Amino acid sequence: NTQINLSWNASSDNVGVAGYKVYVNSSVTPINSTLITGTTFSHTGLKPNTNYRYQVSAVDVSGLSSALSAQKNAKTPK
Repeated sequence: NTQINLSWNASSDNVGVAGYKVYVNSSVTPINSTLITGTTFSHTGLKPNTNYRYQVSAVDVSGLSSALSAQKNAKTPK
């Protein structure tokens, strides 16, 4: 009840995608300190019975970030 597992569709880019940044609750700072190279992420250490809002951004091999994805909501169980 303290973890939310995220997954998203892979992105594509003309120079290649290096990885992804995950943002929570409209933060301007990603929750991951290193790029996620796959399309899944487990956000751990959360409060039970709490709502969280997530967005993902792709980063290409040149270091350019895409626009943020649509926001998705998730809630930890009680």
